[in-house]
Amino acid sequence: MKGIALAWLGALLLLLAPQPAWPAFSASARGGSAATFLKIGAGARAAAMGEAQAADPQGAEALFWNPAALSRVSGCSVSFTHAAHIAMSSLQYGAYAQRLRRAGSIAAGFQRSSAGAIDETDESGTVVGSFSPFDLAVSAGYGVELSSAGPRFLRSVSMGLGFKYIRSQIINSAESWAEDIGILSPALWRDRLRFAFTARNLGPGLRYEAATEDLPLELRLGSALRAGAWAAVLDLGLPRDNAPFAAAGLERRWEPAPGMSVAGRLGLNSSRLGLPGGAGLCFGFGISGRGMGLDYAIVPLGYFGLGQRVSLQMAF
Repeated sequence: MKGIALAWLGALLLLLAPQPAWPAFSASARGGSAATFLKIGAGARAAAMGEAQAADPQGAEALFWNPAALSRVSGCSVSFTHAAHIAMSSLQYGAYAQRLRRAGSIAAGFQRSSAGAIDETDESGTVVGSFSPFDLAVSAGYGVELSSAGPRFLRSVSMGLGFKYIRSQIINSAESWAEDIGILSPALWRDRLRFAFTARNLGPGLRYEAATEDLPLELRLGSALRAGAWAAVLDLGLPRDNAPFAAAGLERRWEPAPGMSVAGRLGLNSSRLGLPGGAGLCFGFGISGRGMGLDYAIVPLGYFGLGQRVSLQMAF
């Protein structure tokens, strides 16, 4: 445990230290990526907990946050999310995960972002029609827990890989592909603590006519701690197109009736701090029972008002 603590302390210092020689992973690179809809997290539970989900994604949502966590799916898991975002824009996410007995789990999903209808004008400003920009990603992934017969340092570690096809359309369209890589530790400290690493959106970028724009690559370290009815999560992120950030969340569960669970959640994401209206803070709640769950989150977006997310999960 001491070695793990020292490693995490070193990673924290690296992420928070000034990086004048690494401009691509700093605030000076803000806005320098295409397909930014890939940064909008899946799931209302995740949103309410600051999007700190590298080590604790639930069910099929692991395909988005950390494909290694698909190894924890038992049976089948389905997840749907609707996010009301900035102005008229919205995002839908859906995923299905299936356990393959002892061979790990597979998953497939989609993510679609729409900006609504926008007027198209000519050079004089006269409206001549409209267009509806949208972004789409279709994903597939696999996660497996490594055998206890392997090298000791890898025993019970989970690893995962995800691939996604990306299409972005304004008037003209662009296509690309990307992959996600994830690692999830076994449960440590009496099955209370997990660590994770993810690299998301590794790919060649989107090409619009003569220009190619980078995808929003992000490296992330995550941790999750469970103690009775409480859960706490902490992620440290290093995005290509912004400054390093920290995200944290807290969850408290109650069981008002047998087979029924109610949860309250609170989160913080430092990437949004400094904006007005409580941006950076987020909160929400959830209710689950009999293999179904409903979650809701409110995410202040600064100058753009409040974002809301609703998720439905099913496990069978």
